[in-house]
Amino acid sequence: MSNETNKTWTTIVKESPELGAYIELPAELIEELGWDENTEVQWSETEVCAETGEHKGIVLERMSDVEKHSRDSK
Repeated sequence: MSNETNKTWTTIVKESPELGAYIELPAELIEELGWDENTEVQWSETEVCAETGEHKGIVLERMSDVEKHSRDSK
């Protein structure tokens, strides 16, 4: 049985003319994932069903992982 715990972070989607929609990831999350400011990610919207009710959420995936899974599934 794994000792890992599920963690949840909450942030706000921001928007700028230069970047479009973006989010700022907490430093703890970036460090835990082994990412840095140059890590390319893909995000998609999802519904999160929690004890506090349904709300919008996102799924982040590192692009190199997405590409690897795409190659592996062929």
